[in-house]
Amino acid sequence: MSRRDLMTAVLASMLLACSSAPKQREEVEVKKNLAAESTESGNTYFNRAEYQRALYFFNLALTDNISVDNEPGIAGSYNSIGKAYLALGDLELAQQSFSLALARAYKLQAPTLIAQSLNNLAQVNLIRGEAQKALGLLEEALKQLDPAAPQAEGAVIFHNLGSAYKKLEQWERALEFLRRAVEINLRLKRFAEAANNHYMIASIHSKQGSYPQALAEAGQALAYDKMIESSPGIAKDLLGLGIIQIKAAMYQEACESLLKSYQVYQTLSLPRETAEALSYLILACQQAGRGAEADRYREILKSLQGQ
Repeated sequence: MSRRDLMTAVLASMLLACSSAPKQREEVEVKKNLAAESTESGNTYFNRAEYQRALYFFNLALTDNISVDNEPGIAGSYNSIGKAYLALGDLELAQQSFSLALARAYKLQAPTLIAQSLNNLAQVNLIRGEAQKALGLLEEALKQLDPAAPQAEGAVIFHNLGSAYKKLEQWERALEFLRRAVEINLRLKRFAEAANNHYMIASIHSKQGSYPQALAEAGQALAYDKMIESSPGIAKDLLGLGIIQIKAAMYQEACESLLKSYQVYQTLSLPRETAEALSYLILACQQAGRGAEADRYREILKSLQGQ
């Protein structure tokens, strides 16, 4: 090959490389955008309590992120998948997903991702009743965040710290962290999260036997969830409100709250939660002297459990 031919070949290969590089970058961006869209769809279904559909979209996002080796996206997808499994009650798969997210987050040295993953793993421990393990993970998660400017992730960690101290029956410590979470969430206008904070505070006051305070907090949680039209949140708040009303011997009011909770859960097609609301509704109706209604709801519960 002559020198002229060699130079021509080199120039041609350089031009080809230059023309293909933008194309490759474009393909990567397309995949990242598809992953982001799938994640958004998954979050929408998750907020509607359609957890299986959410899981489908979170897995689509994971596939697209893996295809372009988008490490932060992969870690985020594993956290989303774990969140869906947690909502479905599969603690093993949730823990596996969160652990995969944490491993990638440490590899990336990404503080926010590390904090999210540690926080998610702590939630698994809390559900299992392992409050001390959860505390260790949450304290490590807090170290990853800027203490001078706690944002959304900090509020989530504070909420879970409150949950952990609640399980340890350290009520004042629990309330301290939950109030810090409320403050951040209201400042950021994260009303669903603020509702969850108030719900947990109501639960603590109920445990302490402070029913007027518990009812006020549960009412505030319900108000925020109604404001953002969160059906899963409304159903949960009404259930909590009804349970507190039973404890406070407000049986007629409890019947109304629990009936609404049962009806909302039924429309959401959540059998486990529907059955729980029915169980408390039966108890409230019995205590309120509404035996015929209690019998009717008992038959519905039997039918539901037989499915």
